[in-house]
Amino acid sequence: MSKRLVKIYTDAGYKRLKQCPIYLGMVVELDETICNHRVINQPALSSTFAEYIALIWAMVYCLRIEEYRCHFLCDNQTMVRQIQGKYKVHKVELKILYDIVRNLWGSFELIEISHISGKINKAHKEVKKCGS
Repeated sequence: MSKRLVKIYTDAGYKRLKQCPIYLGMVVELDETICNHRVINQPALSSTFAEYIALIWAMVYCLRIEEYRCHFLCDNQTMVRQIQGKYKVHKVELKILYDIVRNLWGSFELIEISHISGKINKAHKEVKKCGS
């Protein structure tokens, strides 16, 4: 098992709130950077909801490729603060996603999450590819 700490940038977007689809983007900084994007047929109930979906997708991906030491970088401050325990999760639809993240969290050897500016989020470009 690798001892490196892998950086993973995640982002999400949508064209119309409460309508399908959600666009997901991820950049995994490994020896060779892995960039990926995906469109899912799920309505975005809020921007935070969409960002949770992107984070869960990235976490599952990292577990699938057996990367257990990860630093997730996301531009949705609300989600990041909720996961860090600094904000409470009030919305029912977010509590479900929050619980999924917390359950996945325990599968990692070392895991961190940080808020970054949208301007430096490398996954933003991947989200843009979905809509083109």
